[in-house]
Amino acid sequence: MPASHSKTIIAFFPGTGYDSDEKAAGYISQETLMGLPPKPESSPPRQRNLDLGFDTLTNTFNNSQVRYLYDGCHQRGGGLFSYGIEQPAEHLFKELKKQSAKEDQNITLILSAHSRGCLTALLLAKMINQDPELKEKVEVMLDLRDPVPGNLKITSEMDLIGLMSSAGQLSDLRNCTNIKAAHITVQDKGILDLAFDVLIPHFAQETALEGAFQFYR
Repeated sequence: MPASHSKTIIAFFPGTGYDSDEKAAGYISQETLMGLPPKPESSPPRQRNLDLGFDTLTNTFNNSQVRYLYDGCHQRGGGLFSYGIEQPAEHLFKELKKQSAKEDQNITLILSAHSRGCLTALLLAKMINQDPELKEKVEVMLDLRDPVPGNLKITSEMDLIGLMSSAGQLSDLRNCTNIKAAHITVQDKGILDLAFDVLIPHFAQETALEGAFQFYR
């Protein structure tokens, strides 16, 4: 019997240097993400730089909507080679597997991401597509703002077979037919010519694509 289509999940992946509101419903702490003991209540609060775009959007939700909010990869290493983009993808992938095992429902998964958080969203979409069970149940919608891998531009250009860099590994998603729509917003000029070149992957023909430029004075 085919699964019924009745569930929507929204996930937010901020860029390096940005965080989600730890008081918001669906926030996933660094301790949960890394499998560490909970932070003691007496611990001083972390200094946080909220992504106001996500913060504004989440305030429009009601408590019945399922969501996951993560912090940027700087909380797990960051750096030039984007250390820490994998953990949120792996966490949400496991959550989807658990939900798929106990619920006979199709899922519309909306992934909203900024900067290096877009790499997390693309990686998760690829992981879902490679899992036969989830590929049949999960439709992915992408909303990406300034998708940048953080690799040196020359490193990506040398990575001809997609093994050396995150950009190379995620540049070709033509097999990911589970990505039903992708909206990509980029700045009218690159962020840094050397390292932060915008990544626009190749998507499947079935993916509905939209793009927009964000102009700066």
